[in-house]
Amino acid sequence: IEIEKKSKPDFAHGDGPLFISFGRQPVIEYYDYISVLKKLRKRYDLTYWIIRSDRKIEEFNDEWIIQNVNRPSLEQLYEYLACADIHLLPKGDTKKVVVSSTCYQCLSAPCPMVVPNTRHFEPLPVDEDGVGPVVIYRDRVDLERKLIRLIEDEEFRNRVVKNAREYAKKYSTRAVAKMFLKLFSEISS
Repeated sequence: IEIEKKSKPDFAHGDGPLFISFGRQPVIEYYDYISVLKKLRKRYDLTYWIIRSDRKIEEFNDEWIIQNVNRPSLEQLYEYLACADIHLLPKGDTKKVVVSSTCYQCLSAPCPMVVPNTRHFEPLPVDEDGVGPVVIYRDRVDLERKLIRLIEDEEFRNRVVKNAREYAKKYSTRAVAKMFLKLFSEISS
């Protein structure tokens, strides 16, 4: 699915950036984002839109944090992502390499995705600064630096979105099926 940018919802603050997260991750996985966004509020009139499938997070009750309880379809999710400027994907650390289905299902969205440096994103090709189809941050200082760059540098933001879409296209089900067909053809000849 590939959707173009849409206008922001009425609840978004002014012309400031709209950040979005969705899912039902444990509350602790949002702390880096909340901490850094609180600091960035002094500089930007930002809004953080959290969509959770089970319940709102009671401790996040600042006026710039908008919470909805909803289980959007994939199409609706892409509509939400098309309204946002930056997708913040909370993910806790894990000992084994696992694939984040949320990451892969949202790579074609028209907003860049920011993720923590956990094993969920280890397979993604990123440069030495953690930039590729997603933006990986190491700690809160790095997160703040990268969010400021995404907000202020349109060329950088567009490059991350382009990287993500190219990666999604390269590893789409159609592309992977073609690779397997080619492999099977070579093996059987």
